[in-house]
Amino acid sequence: MKIRALVDIPCTDIKSGEFFEVEDIQVPGLVAGGYADDQATEVSVYGTEIPPAKALTFPVPGIAEAVEAPADDKKKK
Repeated sequence: MKIRALVDIPCTDIKSGEFFEVEDIQVPGLVAGGYADDQATEVSVYGTEIPPAKALTFPVPGIAEAVEAPADDKKKK
């Protein structure tokens, strides 16, 4: 998924305001942590001069993936 950085992303060359590609599983954690905006569109930000998006190919340290385990995997008490 392509999302927009709201801050400089730690341990990367992705700067605030840039769009970057990231695995869908990482999006909720990046958005919840205030690192990214998944609602912004490149056209609304750049108009017709859209630069290539960078790629985030590894998990960002300190940003949890906001993924809940499937119901079958949850322990019953």
